[in-house]
Amino acid sequence: MSNRYLDIIKPWVASRGGSCNLFSPLTMNWSRYVDPQDDDVAHVEYEKIVFVHAGSGSPHKCLPSETLASLVGQIAGNLHARVLLCEGPDDRDRVERLLYDIGHQSFEILREKNLVEMAHFLSRADLFFGHDSGLTHLAAVLGVPTVVIFGPTDPEQWRPFGEHVTVVQGQTCLCRTWSQVQACENKVCLTSAVDEVMHVIKKQLAHVDSRRSFA
Repeated sequence: MSNRYLDIIKPWVASRGGSCNLFSPLTMNWSRYVDPQDDDVAHVEYEKIVFVHAGSGSPHKCLPSETLASLVGQIAGNLHARVLLCEGPDDRDRVERLLYDIGHQSFEILREKNLVEMAHFLSRADLFFGHDSGLTHLAAVLGVPTVVIFGPTDPEQWRPFGEHVTVVQGQTCLCRTWSQVQACENKVCLTSAVDEVMHVIKKQLAHVDSRRSFA
């Protein structure tokens, strides 16, 4: 919607020597907000917190559960980060499948939260990892470093704004209609290598260490 609005006003702004700022982080005061899960999600000094959203508005935009499980396991193990899983109203099955595929590890789950409540917790994250979804946009607008997987949808149209957002894609989607996307079995657009995604996440978390060293 921002792009469509800017398409209208860009000529007018440009004719006056100005530019359009596409992103401004949302700042909110959470001091009055208390949640029973607050103590469970308390930030420990030097501990990096990564929020992972397993779902999206459509399962066809999501990584295979086995791939996501591998990523979550490596984030928690190799990068020694604390992983919290975000569960929206329609994500229960995907989260349960993810936990099954992960197997031996257990993770905290944020569930049954409305958007304001979820924003309260996301504001504490050092990194958010997810798919093309509303929750990814919420994390980005809060200014949280965000890594987002795009598959059949076009990031040029749907990606969150901000230099703190990194988009990872597989091969170009070969489907021409959403019906073809739904029927597609290969999903080459969601075949991002785990090593590639982990490299991006590791790079983002390295920036967290840099920010803390100057804090």
